[in-house]
Amino acid sequence: MSDALIWVWLAMRCSSGTDTFRRLYEYFGSAEAIYQADSDTLRHLLGARKTECIALEDKSLEGAKRVLDLCAHREIQPIPYSDVAYPRLLRELNDPPCLVYCKGRLPDFEKHPGVAVVGTRHMSEYGKKMAYSMAHDLAAGGATVVSGLALGIDGVAAAGALHANGTTVAVLGGAVDNIYPYEHRYLADRIAERGAIISEYTPGTRAMPQYFPRRNRIISGLCLATVVIEGTLESGALITARHAAAQHRALYAVPANVDAEVGQGTAYLLESGLARAASSAHPLLLDIGLVPAKDFRPFSALRTAGFLMNRELQALGVTAGGPRVQRPRASSGLAADTAHGQTERPSAGLPGHLSDVAQSLKGDERVIYERLAQRGTVFPQDLADSSVPVPRVLAVLTMLEVRHLIETLPGGRVRCVD
Repeated sequence: MSDALIWVWLAMRCSSGTDTFRRLYEYFGSAEAIYQADSDTLRHLLGARKTECIALEDKSLEGAKRVLDLCAHREIQPIPYSDVAYPRLLRELNDPPCLVYCKGRLPDFEKHPGVAVVGTRHMSEYGKKMAYSMAHDLAAGGATVVSGLALGIDGVAAAGALHANGTTVAVLGGAVDNIYPYEHRYLADRIAERGAIISEYTPGTRAMPQYFPRRNRIISGLCLATVVIEGTLESGALITARHAAAQHRALYAVPANVDAEVGQGTAYLLESGLARAASSAHPLLLDIGLVPAKDFRPFSALRTAGFLMNRELQALGVTAGGPRVQRPRASSGLAADTAHGQTERPSAGLPGHLSDVAQSLKGDERVIYERLAQRGTVFPQDLADSSVPVPRVLAVLTMLEVRHLIETLPGGRVRCVD
């Protein structure tokens, strides 16, 4: 029985974002001892966590074997808590992942300290420029830029680091073999070539809304510092900022236009004293122990900086996002599509049972289900258009699959369940 097999088994049974793994590991001292633990000891340690106790009492390794086979086939490396490659800073968390799955190669965070560059998906042009130049200069100065691969600031930051021939790591809210958002699949490949894409989620796992807040603790947990470029008061970037503060890591925010919604989050961080202001990478590099070379030149100082940035973003297929758009609300007098203000209509042209399913759905779920039912087996992006963009399509397909209304086939295509 291999050590890797036991660690994958354990990772499949400990809930992410909790202290269950740490509590077990501190008591037993090894994954093997946790595997051998009897029910009474587990229940004594975990108390009311009955679901996890039941999971840990299941000693079957068949699922873990299938995961390891999938990892080997897809060139994914499981890095358990006991591995020397597991980042030191991540070990310090109260709720560390017991294992991360990696495509590429994790950098040496001792030589190249991590700095998280995060922000809104709906960035301004100013936010785009700041994210790109900040990440470029951090990477050029020897830092590892860590982000989440999301649309907007995250993707732009990764592109900036790559442009500097630096190292970057993307932490996903789904499996490393199931890239989300789909538009950044090429960017993910480039990141894996220069650094790594990692996740605590088992290969094959699709991104789910509840996974992203948990993922954010790993983004900040890998890093000595976190920089928030732009974000609303409710944005995921502020969740990452709160994680950084709770982890006692340095927190910075780029001053932004407080009249804009995307500037309110950074304004709050600065006014509350949670974050220090940062308008360039140079002081951040000094704060994490990196001394820029004497000929260090900020990216923004280049005469053609804007041209170079946009060319690189286009070459990497990075979706730069744009201002948040408020969708029109439907009239209260209609049975309306909750996402687009469209009145409900019969599901024409569908087989009887598929039509019944479609009529039981609302909003984008109904729109996407009908498109899929009409088109048969297709790739998710083929269901998108200007009214329902790819990220929303992927989120809707996830919810439909959880309810067993659709299925994903080998190769990534989807179809309705007959």
